[in-house]
This record gives sequence, structure tokens and C-alpha cells, in this order.
Amino acid sequence: MKKQSFINRIKRSICAVLAVSMISAAIFEGGAVTCYTGSNHASAAKKATLKLSKTKVTLSKGKTAKVKITANGKVTVASDNKKIATASISKKYVVIKAKKNGTTNIRVTCTYNPYKIKNYLATKYNKKKNNSKTLKIKVTVGKGESSKVKSTATPKADATVDPEVIENAARDMKPYTGAIKTFGNKTLKAMHSDNDNTFISPLSIYMAFAMLANGASGNTYNEIVNTLGITDFAGFNNVIGNYISGSLDPEVTFKVADSVWLGKKLQQAAGINENFVNPLQTYYKSEVRKDVDFASQETVDAANKWVEDKTGGMIKNLFQGFDPEMVAMLINALYFEGRWSNVFKAENTVDEPFYGVNGPNTVKMMTNQYVTKSSYFENDKFKGLRMSYGRHYYVMDILMSADENVNTTTLWNSLTDEERDNILGNADYSDVTVKTLKLPKFSIDYSDNGKLMTALRGMGMNEVFTANANLSKIGNNAFVNEVKHKAVLEVTEEGSKAAAVTYIALATSAYRPEKPKEVDFIVNRPFVFAIRDNWSGAVLFLGEVNKL
Repeated sequence: MKKQSFINRIKRSICAVLAVSMISAAIFEGGAVTCYTGSNHASAAKKATLKLSKTKVTLSKGKTAKVKITANGKVTVASDNKKIATASISKKYVVIKAKKNGTTNIRVTCTYNPYKIKNYLATKYNKKKNNSKTLKIKVTVGKGESSKVKSTATPKADATVDPEVIENAARDMKPYTGAIKTFGNKTLKAMHSDNDNTFISPLSIYMAFAMLANGASGNTYNEIVNTLGITDFAGFNNVIGNYISGSLDPEVTFKVADSVWLGKKLQQAAGINENFVNPLQTYYKSEVRKDVDFASQETVDAANKWVEDKTGGMIKNLFQGFDPEMVAMLINALYFEGRWSNVFKAENTVDEPFYGVNGPNTVKMMTNQYVTKSSYFENDKFKGLRMSYGRHYYVMDILMSADENVNTTTLWNSLTDEERDNILGNADYSDVTVKTLKLPKFSIDYSDNGKLMTALRGMGMNEVFTANANLSKIGNNAFVNEVKHKAVLEVTEEGSKAAAVTYIALATSAYRPEKPKEVDFIVNRPFVFAIRDNWSGAVLFLGEVNKL
């Protein structure tokens, strides 16, 4: 045993000598000596391997991008033009930072060193034996923008994003999810209707106004963040970008997109790019469109297409036209599509009554039986079932009053904010087997029709909707003159699809007409009147009154 160990040491010593001498192998009389590297004895003839997740990157100035690396050796990077873009290595990624407009190449080189030689000979030997491999990433900075509507591309958010990034972001989001839930509960209560359905996306509304807060100062900023319940706004900004970059579940589609549209008439604040535009691009992955003509039908069409694309075609023709005097707008769009972990069989869907506030109505009732390991809770007021999508990363909680004679939504809105928050997401669910599960197959198409702005005012966000608003990082005299929220939902045997859009329109007090002087106008003598189309000015009716 000792003799064999001694022979092995002799062989390893010979290998080291041969490697330094750049001799790959030697045959000795009476036996072969083969050089190996590492404990796994991989062949010394192995070549460098290098793969990149993408070879073309388009960025706007100041933005960064990551390209994933797969390699079997040491990786180095170099930029052909550091004035346009620089690059560095971070773990398994090439990190590219855009400096100024132009095009350059980032050269990524993998060097495979089979002999572990850490000196000049190793470099010389690896080049000679083709044990290094180089690939190029073409980087374009500030290109591809429309001459009419300047734009930077919105990154696609899907389940192919590195799951570790999303999972870490979800954990980092936990300090803020309570505030989002409270905000959503308060908003839903404020928009509640006893005789109709209400359906909103708290996250969409929350993000839209968080974007706006980046452009606010003073009391306006305080009112926005206090209404949202954010105590660490910088922390939220840092987390939200990764959170919206993809889905936690590869079987569930979750996409969020943001855009800011800056009009030609906006008297832009000094430093608007540094203080408002760049943070939105960095933190919210926001697309930015500049020099927008809100009087143009082309802008209406572009905005409708943007919304339709980002909501999977569920929300179409949201805008009919814009106020020509509008100076900016922000849009958040959210799309969700998940398949039930336990799908309903279509053949088990039957017509059954649903007893709503206006009496019974026949609906398509989906049915599942003996659904094992379902999450259920019940207390003296409510009972709830948690239905999961895909791999259980996303769920739908369904709540009903424990007493069948009590209206669920009335009871829900009678609770305090704290009680609603505790039930939604924090109730003590336990695993049960549901013998029979019935759920209506339904859809909701909801528009707020002005209720959202009223709700936000009631929750403490007031100044931003007045001429006293301090949106000084965006433009002079800017204020919010319109807020719109639309949300749609489809629930079927397969699962659920939902989309939402929140739109914030900015005007400027400089465009507001002066308050007219006060006069008395007493119609107590003959008069002339007209009924006309105020949009085109066409007169529809015209008359005069001489006596009554």
C-alpha cells in the first residue's frame, strides 16, 4: 500500500514537471504516465466552454443589465469602448452599465486552466491549446427611439427570471405587504356598493401612486406616502423592481408593466431625469415616452395598444381621448394567469341558483369533490377556503359569513381595518378534505367611474388633486386632475385570469382658466337660447323667448 502511494506521488511530480514544460503527456518504457487535474481526474484535453443568456443588449443611459454566464473556467470581461458601456462580473452574471449613447461590444472570455498553473506559462499554454473562448455581447445605448414618441423598452416579466431573484425579492417585500393589504382593504371599503360588484387591484393602484410619489415633495409627498402606509419609501423603491420582474411560480404568469408619458406642454422641472425619470426606470422598470402630443389620436392609439399588450388583451380601448391640455400621465398595468392546482372538470359544471342581493339567479356552478389537503378556517363571523394555483405560490382566498342569513360584504365592511387585515392572509387555516366544493364560473369587468379619486381623498390624499400640489420634481404647477382604475377577472374550471390598469393624468394649474368675476344673472325678461354640441360647436337647437 505504501509502495503504491509512493508511486502515485512520483507520477504526480512528473506531471507537474511536464505541465510546466508544456508537454501534455509522456510515455515511459514499462508504463504510461497520464496527467490529471483535480480530484475527479478530468482529462487534460478538455476545452474552455462558455455560454451567454443573450448576445445583444439595448439600454438607456444610466441603466444596467445582467447577462447570465455558463462557463467551466475563469471569466473576464472587457469593453471595446468604456465611454459607451462598462462591464463587470458579479457571481454568475455579466453586469453591463450604459454610460452614453452609442454601440460597443463587451468581450467575455472564459479561460480553462487544466493544470492550475497561476503564472505566465498558464496563459501562454492555454492560448496555444485553445483553452480559452471569447464571446461578444453587442450593447446599444439610447437607440431605437421613435422620433414621435421617444421610448425605452419595458423589460418582459415572466417565469423564466432566475427564481432565486424573485424569491429573495418576495422575502424583501414582506415589510411592505401589510401596508399594501391595509391600503387595499381601505380602498375597497371606500369604493363598496351595496347592490353591485366591486373589483380592484390594490397593487396596481399602490404602485401607480408610489411612482407619483417619486415626483412629489413637501406635504404632497407626505400625504401620498402616508395614505399608502409606506414608512420606508427608499426601501420600497429598492425592492419593488425585483419583485415585479417575474413570477414565483413557473406555472403562473405574473407580469407588471409601468410607463410614464411626458407631454410636449410639460414645463419640465430642472433635473427631472435625475430626480424622477431615472428612479422610475431603475426601480419600477418603467418605460418612458417623451414629447407626447396628448391632442393627437396617435397618442390615444399608442396608449390603448400599450395597455392591451400589457394586460394580455383583457383590457382594450381604455382611452377614448385625452384632454389636449394634459401634460403627463403614469400608467401601471398588471396581468395574472394561473391554473388551479386542482382543476374543475367541465362535465361537472351545472346550472344552479346563486342567491345574490337582488334574489336568486341561475349561474354555471363548478364542482369538485373530495379535494384533499385544502386550507380552511372558520370563526364566529366567517368561514374561508384557500384555493391555490400552480405550485401553491399564488392563492385565492374566498370568504363567506358563517351565518347564511348575514350578507357577507355588509359584515366585511362592518369590521375595523385591523380585523379585516387579520382575517385576510392571517387567519388560522388548517388542512381539511373538502367533500364538495362549488364555485360559480364568473367574470367581472369593473371600472371605478371616479370612485377611486373620491376614495383616496377620504383616505387623506388631498393636496395632489389641487393646484397646491407639490410635484416639483416633474414640472411647474403640475397636479393630478384624473385617476382611472379598471380591473377584469375571469374564473373558469381551469383557473383564473385577471388584469388591471391604474392611470394618473397630470395637468398644470397654469392652464386653468381664471376664476370669472361674480355677477347676478336673473332671467326675468325675453331671452335667446341654444342647445349645441360643445365639442364641435355645432348648434343643435336655437330659440328665443319673448313671453312665458
